[in-house]
Amino acid sequence: MMYELAIMSNERTAMIDITNKIEALVRKSDLQDGICAIFVILIVLDRET
Repeated sequence: MMYELAIMSNERTAMIDITNKIEALVRKSDLQDGICAIFVILIVLDRET
């Protein structure tokens, strides 16, 4: 089972707490036990012109 979660920020650096979003996805999966692996892909768009 795989879910995708997109997080965006207008800040150059940011610490974003995604705990509640991950918990909601785990609850949605209806699994009773197991491992939740989180993979992060970072895309930086330089918008300076």
